[in-house]
Formats: sequence, C-alpha cells, structure tokens
Amino acid sequence: MEHLLGKISAGKNLIPGDISRQLLNGIMQDKHDRSLLAEYNISAQEIQKLSKLYHTEKETIQSVNNLPRYFIFYTLLEKKMPQIKWVLKKNKDNKNKVNFYFPLINNLQPSIMSLLLDRVKIIGLSLYTKYSLGNQFPAEKRDCLYQFLVRSEAIYPNKASTQGILHWINKAFIDESSTLFIHTCPDYAVEPTHDPQRPYKHTFNGLGSGIGQIARRILDILPHLKVFLTTLKLSPRIIVTIADYEAFSEENLNRMNLSKQQFLERVNSSRMLFELEAQKVLPLSTFMCSDFCGSEQNWKKNASSILQAFQQGACVDKKINRAVFTNIAKRRKALYSRWYNQKLGLEYYIQVAMSQAAEYAVIGHSLSKKTENCLILGADDILFSPFYSISKPIPAIYFKRRYC
Repeated sequence: MEHLLGKISAGKNLIPGDISRQLLNGIMQDKHDRSLLAEYNISAQEIQKLSKLYHTEKETIQSVNNLPRYFIFYTLLEKKMPQIKWVLKKNKDNKNKVNFYFPLINNLQPSIMSLLLDRVKIIGLSLYTKYSLGNQFPAEKRDCLYQFLVRSEAIYPNKASTQGILHWINKAFIDESSTLFIHTCPDYAVEPTHDPQRPYKHTFNGLGSGIGQIARRILDILPHLKVFLTTLKLSPRIIVTIADYEAFSEENLNRMNLSKQQFLERVNSSRMLFELEAQKVLPLSTFMCSDFCGSEQNWKKNASSILQAFQQGACVDKKINRAVFTNIAKRRKALYSRWYNQKLGLEYYIQVAMSQAAEYAVIGHSLSKKTENCLILGADDILFSPFYSISKPIPAIYFKRRYC
C-alpha cells in the first residue's frame, strides 16, 4: 500500500520527532514537562486526554515479550486514524519492529505526537493522484474506492485494474444485474504461526465443517464492503462459491482420509455456516462451485479441456505460458508440499499449478456467460487472478492473505 498524503492542520505546528518521544515517555511515566508543553503550544487538557486513553488502552493489552516501546500509542493511532496501517515484524534479533504506512508531508513523516494531537490532517493518496485518471471518474467514486482498499487491506491494483474497477462502479449505477463474485475454499486444517501478518498455516491434516481461512478473511472484509456499497448507493448481487470440486480428486480424498460424500457434506456445512454469518452483514447467495458452473460432469469436462490447453501451450491469452506456471509452482512449493504431504519435484508442482489455474478459468468462463458486469473480490492467492479472465476480462480486487 502506498503512503498517504497529509497536510498541516490550520493554526498548528508540527512536533519534531525527538520532542515527540520525550512527550510519549512523559505520558508513560506520568511526568510532564510543562515548559515543553508551553513551547509547542500543547494544552494540559490535550495531554490529560491522551494520558487517559493511554492508560485505558494499556489495560486491554496482554503482556507480550519484546513489544515495541510505543506499541500502545500505535494502537491508539490506528483507532484514531484507520487510514494509517502498521504491522509487527521480526528483525534479525527476533525482536518485534514496526513497519508503518504513515502520511507524508513534503515527503517527510510527521511524528506520532503530531498525529495524535491533530497537528496533521490526512488527505489521502487519491487514485487520481496515483494514476492520473483525469476527470473520467468523479472524485467521490475514486475516494470511496480508495478508502475501501485501505480499510480492507487490499493489494493495491495497478492502473489497468483500477480503471476496470471504476468502470464496474460506473456501470453498477445503471445496471441492476451487476455482480460481486467471491470464491472460498474448504475448511482445511491449520496451525498457528505466531506471525501477525499470516497467523495461520495450512497443514492439510484434515477437513473441518467450519469457516475456512479464506472465508473468514471475507467475513472480516464484509463490513467494509457494506460501507463501500452503501456510500456509493450500489446494490449488486453478491455470489459466493466454495471449492467443492476438490472432492473430485482421489488424491485429495486420500489425503483427507474421507470419502467423496463425506468431503462434500463437510464442504456444504461450511458453505451454510458462512452464509449464516455473512447474511448478518450483507445479503448474498452461496453455492457449491460445481453447481454454479453447471454440474460435476460439466466441471470435469471443462477443467480437463482447459488443463490440456495449458499443458500444450495453446492458451488463448498469450501472457499465460509455462513461465507463469513455473513461478506459481515455486511460490507455492511449501504449501503444495504440505497439501500432498511429501516433497515432490518442481515439475509435479507445475502440473498442480496448471490444474488449479484451470479451475479458476472454468469459474471465469461461467461468470462470463452468467454475468454482464462482474467484479471479483479475492482473498485467496492473487497469482491465480489472471485465470478468471481467460474467456473475458473481469476486474478484481484482491486482499492481503492471512494464511500461508
């Protein structure tokens, strides 16, 4: 995600970084330098209010080793300004460090105290600023889309994708048949990673009947989607599918130690549970994916045909070639090794990547036939996004994954 833009609030001066740290330390120790407050025109009421927020937030934070010194102020900052994002990462000494997506003022980062004391007004990095989209898209649409991307922690789309998304918005104003499409996966077994960026890792040691990692990520996004659609007064049909077709693989059934019927029953339970939770936020329809795409027979036929085309290098889209599948195989090698419960060669994983890509192409083909104005929301691996558009270009917004 790009840095935001900011400007100095009217009648207020920025607080330098070293002074900011002194003030933060003072709040933590309940020791306030009155001369410092006076020098930077900070009222006692401002400090008292911030101190109260600090101590209240401190009571909610569990004791964790190696948290950054100003961690509680970071949480306050994110609550105050949700546009600002930050993540914890481990450094070489296995200590937590913080990466910020801060606003910039004349290419400089304002201090934490400048932000907490309202010395900075965030104006955002608009899609107009980033991509020079001209006046073809009204500012309110660009800004509303940008806010949705930030709040849902989306992967920032490139210029072509952004234009496709904005065209979808424009058409959705007048096209009642507009569609939002979301694809989810079964509830495969996971284990914690202790990585705040991707807290769960798939082990594939079993299949549950609950809400899988991708579906859970979508549930987190739905409140932001609701704000986005409500603000723009859009009412698209929302379709969600789940990958029941993974029950059609004998290899996968053996890995899960389930019969095909057992696998499908668990996937259908996951589908119904997701729908029950999602309907609390937005109206939507859920389907077993093979049903949405016609039938199990049609699914197998179309997936086999597209896979053969990939294997023979006869893809309609010239950008889809062996190098693309090799890249996917390398990037997903660790996940594939866990999925198949053994380390296999790159060539084998290339075939797996082709097979999965074919599945996305089948879904895209069905969408091209069944929808006129479709936008895809993806919480799975963005590497497969291009395959939705094999039959017809379909814009997509992808979100940062919370699993590996």
